[in-house]
Amino acid sequence: MVSYLYYVSRVVLSVSFALALVSCGNPCLDVAKQICRCKPTEYEQRQCVRSVTAEADANESPTQAEIDQCSELLATSCTGDDICERLDNGEISACGLTEPR
Repeated sequence: MVSYLYYVSRVVLSVSFALALVSCGNPCLDVAKQICRCKPTEYEQRQCVRSVTAEADANESPTQAEIDQCSELLATSCTGDDICERLDNGEISACGLTEPR
């Protein structure tokens, strides 16, 4: 039994590490994923993450200026347990979003 738990924990840690490496490469994708976490159900959150990941893969990489801006958002306003509440209350600029024209 101990060996089974050991292998399961190794697999979980390996997958977590791999995901961390992937997400470290694109802070703009991380901003999008942060917004996806505000979807009401886990299913919708996963669908949102799949969608933004596929879109990010299909588009050109963000410019350095965009990466810097996304990194700044993640370090300041687009973070915290209250981000979904803030977005719901109209603080869409918290994650770099704007009203449609």
